[in-house]
Amino acid sequence: MLFSKTQAVKAQALVLVVFLALLIIPAVNQAASLGRQEFGFIGKGQNVFWITEDIGGQYELSQLLQVVIDDESAVLGTIEMTEFRQWDWLDENAKNLRTEIAVPLKLNDEGLLEAQDAYISIAPPKENDQLLEKFNEHVRQGGSNAVTWHKKKDLDGVTEPAVSGIDTKLVYHYPAGFYVNYELDRGYWLPRSGYIVVFTEQPIRAVGMDTMHGFMILRKTDK
Repeated sequence: MLFSKTQAVKAQALVLVVFLALLIIPAVNQAASLGRQEFGFIGKGQNVFWITEDIGGQYELSQLLQVVIDDESAVLGTIEMTEFRQWDWLDENAKNLRTEIAVPLKLNDEGLLEAQDAYISIAPPKENDQLLEKFNEHVRQGGSNAVTWHKKKDLDGVTEPAVSGIDTKLVYHYPAGFYVNYELDRGYWLPRSGYIVVFTEQPIRAVGMDTMHGFMILRKTDK
């Protein structure tokens, strides 16, 4: 069957429309959610760390994180809040919690975490562009964020901060954080139990432009 010139032009236009639609559909499915995390440290009980997380952006979510650590393992528990970024009830009742004294670690002019009366300092790790490229390849193969990365790599996908003053061992890393070429945000030293909580900032965004900030918990070791 022969087509007229007009019919041929219309057929080409239809093919173009279908082609553009196929391009647009994946873009819609992968629309940016622009989630941004903010953490708050509540404290440490006998073997439990309480941390708040607010995730803003296209969706709004607040959750209370509970990390339980013993000699051999660490387990994360979460509970979602019914209202976003409403922690007044927790602030009012935190004074009733028997938590360990935590010494704040703040950034100095050199980018190190230090405490005024502590002998500990923490520096970010050296940049690891080779590991970063492996993460990029992970994304190209269908991975989307730090959670999928850690499921594949576990500790092999984590670079630890450099702690001076004591020897430490990494005992927990929050799975939503990407710990390669990251920056330090703040930390807390718990001298009685020998733990350090380090919050990190990651300039690299996940698919969907979500942040991949996180936190690590390190424990003092005797060498």
